[in-house]
Amino acid sequence: MYAVPPNLDLSSWLGCGLEYVGLGMHTLNLSFEGGHNISCEGLTQLEGPAGTVTVLSRQGWGDVSSLATLLGASVASWRVEGTYEFSLSLSSGHNFRFTSVEGPYEYFV
Repeated sequence: MYAVPPNLDLSSWLGCGLEYVGLGMHTLNLSFEGGHNISCEGLTQLEGPAGTVTVLSRQGWGDVSSLATLLGASVASWRVEGTYEFSLSLSSGHNFRFTSVEGPYEYFV
């Protein structure tokens, strides 16, 4: 699997609104304005005012109930959190945290 590049630059995502949330059998797809997309099969957590919920993990789907409320929220910032982890903060005050595990597969692209 590939690590998150330490120089990951998502500056072109700033201000881009979340337009689409797709739930696949094992994949979360997020599409933002400007043609920016994330497809994730690893651990995806959503941090917000009410706490942190697991949206997707290797065991399957968690709490997806708040995803629709994030449509239209724009990317406020991003951060490389670690070798296999990065986050996107939204204008709604929520933060997506994408974490992969060491293994033979790439869990987010």
